[in-house]
Amino acid sequence: MTTTTIDMHAADLRRALHAVLPFTGQDDSEHPAMLRVHLATIGRRLTLTTSDRYTIAHAVILADQAMPSPASINADDARVLLALLDSKKEDRGTVQLEVTDSRIAIALHDSRAEVRRRDWEGRVVDQFHKILAKLPTKDAADLSGMVAIQPRYLTAIAAASVSDDEQWMPDPVRMCFGGPNEPIRAEVGDWLLAAIMPVRVAQGADAHVAAPQLAEQVAR
Repeated sequence: MTTTTIDMHAADLRRALHAVLPFTGQDDSEHPAMLRVHLATIGRRLTLTTSDRYTIAHAVILADQAMPSPASINADDARVLLALLDSKKEDRGTVQLEVTDSRIAIALHDSRAEVRRRDWEGRVVDQFHKILAKLPTKDAADLSGMVAIQPRYLTAIAAASVSDDEQWMPDPVRMCFGGPNEPIRAEVGDWLLAAIMPVRVAQGADAHVAAPQLAEQVAR
């Protein structure tokens, strides 16, 4: 069994997991890919991607080497890893991400947490990236009507803008609206990108704007 060990800053991995986990599905047995955190590497950048069909969160952190292949872990298992990182919140050191064919573990000094992994079809991450590539890059002049965003997404994005290091100012949150029926693009610094399908407010009743067709394909 081959083990790939990837080093990264503990604070970066902790921040990324906190940012993407609120965007996972909520007990959606028909779409199991939505209940997972998808991991991949692009060069020396580790990406963590989640979606609940109405939103996507995509975090990027620096790592010292690439994973052998994309992988995914259950969101609840990801929270187990996050619990260890939270317990060592004051640690500014390096965490080791250990990846094998059957498990993913993190080691932080004398502490360790391990969960089972499950490979997912590569198309899931590829489709996520296609959706993110189509997000608006500038405000639409014809945006009309009132839209709302679920508070848990705003809370996650706002929290992601704040560093554990109190000496650093919060990163600005940039939001871009492509139109009344289009996903909202939200960015924090250069490491977090989110696509959020708004909730349309009409006659006092909230209704989800339909998810993009591509997102539905990912869900299936």
